[in-house]
Amino acid sequence: MFGSIAARYDIANHLLSCGIDFSWRERAARIVTDWHPNSVADLATGTGDLALALQKKLPDAEIAGVDFLPEMLELAKQKGLRQPVAC
Repeated sequence: MFGSIAARYDIANHLLSCGIDFSWRERAARIVTDWHPNSVADLATGTGDLALALQKKLPDAEIAGVDFLPEMLELAKQKGLRQPVAC
């Protein structure tokens, strides 16, 4: 089901959360950044928004966006995620 809506997933997420998804992602990225990790796995990354926020805040860390849907990972890769991982 999620594979068939991959192209519309981001807009649906933004609308259904009334934009709150932007703030929780920023907060989560800030919290993880304080831990100073060398590597992070964003499980069920979807289109990679959290992994991308982490990648931006931790440019030297290895950030892997992991998902089981190739359609979502392709979108994450198009957005600039350096390490999309299929499972």
